[in-house]
Amino acid sequence: MSFADSGSVVPNRLLRALACCAIALAATASRAAAQDHEMGDGEVKTVLHGFTDVTYLTGGSNTGRTSAFGLGQFDLYITSRVSDRLSFLGETVFEFDDEAGEFVVDVERVVAQYALTDHLRLDAGKVHTPLGYWNNAYHHGLVMQPTIERPQLVQFEDDGGPLPIHTVGIQLSGRDISEAHLGFDVLLGNALGNRPTTDNRNEAASVTLAVHSQITSSLRVGLSGYHDALRTGTPTPRGDSLAAPMTQTIGGGFLAFFADRAEAVLEGHAVSNRSAGRSTNSPNWFGYAGVRIVPRVVPYVMHEDVRLSDNDPYFEADRFTRETLGIRFEHTPRSVLKAELRSKDRRSFDRATELALQLALAF
Repeated sequence: MSFADSGSVVPNRLLRALACCAIALAATASRAAAQDHEMGDGEVKTVLHGFTDVTYLTGGSNTGRTSAFGLGQFDLYITSRVSDRLSFLGETVFEFDDEAGEFVVDVERVVAQYALTDHLRLDAGKVHTPLGYWNNAYHHGLVMQPTIERPQLVQFEDDGGPLPIHTVGIQLSGRDISEAHLGFDVLLGNALGNRPTTDNRNEAASVTLAVHSQITSSLRVGLSGYHDALRTGTPTPRGDSLAAPMTQTIGGGFLAFFADRAEAVLEGHAVSNRSAGRSTNSPNWFGYAGVRIVPRVVPYVMHEDVRLSDNDPYFEADRFTRETLGIRFEHTPRSVLKAELRSKDRRSFDRATELALQLALAF
């Protein structure tokens, strides 16, 4: 967990300073939000929201743990309208780091956004990389997400996900263009293994391109691609460094359907890594489907399949499959209960079955 996308621990002294800043900012934002009036000339209106969750996971055979409660992320989400066209978004997470044995801070998003027109905007800062659907529809507030956890394919980098979920850079986006309701994203950012201040490891920028269409009020489809060139010495998720330069290319697509009664997401991404004349390909996908049987109750299922190739220069070889049977009770839009029965099979481990319960809140 850190300011860097790779997630190192924030020192205690810096953590305390950031916590004090967050408390002061929260008090200021609360006073601004309570004023509840239109912006005047030169006036800034700042609004603070937050998210948190508590989860219970069973232990038992092959899970490697005992049954216990777990405190999830404490997420402070700040938006500020600086002017008619300029706005700011910040998302800062406080969570417990098992390896460090203490609470740490992670600045997940810091975005300055300028509206060029009604359909075009320019973002600068740390953003969620526009790959697929899930990563941009659901951020860190789990109350908004249909399942207890993010699918493994789009899990955050410091939780073992294979995709570059966050990128520091500049992004041009278009929305609701033409009668086809087309949208696009073009993101130029720091490469993998970067720092959020400067990219001191790789000269070339990463490039992400995405295009999507809201075909109907319920159906959205899209395609995305990512390319990055990394030099020798770039850190890898295995904990070592690249022995030779590498290029990474990711191609993916999604279909998302959300109607009054039925909802579904089908998403896949293939990751290709090429280094020292050798190429590997890792195909990954997941599918989610739910049915609203009464206004506030949604039973759902999900299947996940993540395959990281043998002899890959960047990833540790892995095969992860999981089947989930769950039910969601939306007590209010800001308080949601979820229960899941999950069966997980991972390379080099026996299949494990677990029960998860979660209360997720927004405030």
